[in-house]
Amino acid sequence: MIRSFPTRLASALAIGLTLTATAAVAQTPAPADTTISVRLRGLTANKGKVVIMLFADEQSFDANKAAQSTEVVPTSGSADASFTGVAPGRYALKVFYDINGNGAYDQGVDSLGFSNHVNMSSLTHVPTFSETAFTVKTGANTQQITVDRIQS
Repeated sequence: MIRSFPTRLASALAIGLTLTATAAVAQTPAPADTTISVRLRGLTANKGKVVIMLFADEQSFDANKAAQSTEVVPTSGSADASFTGVAPGRYALKVFYDINGNGAYDQGVDSLGFSNHVNMSSLTHVPTFSETAFTVKTGANTQQITVDRIQS
């Protein structure tokens, strides 16, 4: 069976709303004031849930074992979330916008997004940790992510 790129992407991400927050993976001791603020764009007001997952390395990224995760409900075309007490280092974010709230990726309905300005409309492969990774420094850090539907 040959699967389309969107199906392979959804399978590779294996994202579901049953994810729960886990302990942060320490790369170095985390200063209490080190945060990652995530600004999400491309959302619809009062529809669905958004799961934001933070990954500390390539292995956890590939296995979808988030160092931390959080959920937000959009109240406008955007939403904000944050991760606190994060150790300085390299991280990547995956975002799953479950618009219809059924806990599964539905092509043409739900949206995805990644850190480091990965453009969903130009994807031809599943993004890697190195393509989505960014550096977290002590203090405040911000990532803006636009979620979008994957076109078939």
